[in-house]
Amino acid sequence: MEAKRYEVEDGRRRDEGPDPARTAALGSAREELLAEPSADLTPAERRLLEDLEVAVHGADGMYQEGAARHYLSVGISALRAVEVALERSGRSAPIRSILDLGSGFGRALRFFAARFPGAELTAVEVLPAALTFCEQTFGARTIFSSSDLAELELPGRYDLAWCGSVVTHLDAEPSSELLAVVAGVLRPEGVGIFTTHGARSVELIDRGMTYGLDEAGLSRLLAGYRASGYGYADYPGQDGYGISLVDRHRMERLAAASGHWLPICFLARAWDDHQDVYAFARA
Repeated sequence: MEAKRYEVEDGRRRDEGPDPARTAALGSAREELLAEPSADLTPAERRLLEDLEVAVHGADGMYQEGAARHYLSVGISALRAVEVALERSGRSAPIRSILDLGSGFGRALRFFAARFPGAELTAVEVLPAALTFCEQTFGARTIFSSSDLAELELPGRYDLAWCGSVVTHLDAEPSSELLAVVAGVLRPEGVGIFTTHGARSVELIDRGMTYGLDEAGLSRLLAGYRASGYGYADYPGQDGYGISLVDRHRMERLAAASGHWLPICFLARAWDDHQDVYAFARA
């Protein structure tokens, strides 16, 4: 799930709802992007941006002050990965139901809402404020997530499931549980999409990025990755929540053991030029 981080301004937590300054900044970033003839946008993406909901919650930890345009670009790259996965799946039926597991405050969900306006959206999170925001802003059905993914109950059936930056925080066993949960709730020919830290993240660590880990944690992370294709270390002071690294073969083996689905595609560093993207289709 997205990190549990609240920003504080003037002695109060910014978790009370949409933030006017952030919302205005995201709207301005959208207009600037649309006004640039050289912007790398398809005609369909331009139309989608024009209708995009730009409200941003005050406690959205994925939104960095002064980086509204990057916030948009991350959502666009998520949608592009979804488009590639759906195209390669050969699916012809429309997308009527979408699961965003680890939705946060809707960084990607807002793009799914714009791209698939007739679809029923379901947001799953551990942050109550994020669920309230996704329900009120995007019309999503909301489900509070258990920290034990094996106990997570998802009552619906879905054509598309997006799990952005969830495996990135889990060890191998809970990641397998996540894959099994998603496989179990997809409709026939449904598509499940997961993102992971992979070779790109190893490069960034070699350049000094720590991902919030201490030196011992980084050593465990890299040692596990190099030994088995799956490395993991807890954040300092946390148990069962940290950072993982996964190579392609290990991720595909985990998926094969977790559900009756077939691999559709692997897109290296396709999400925000950072995380790898995997897509699987329900047989």
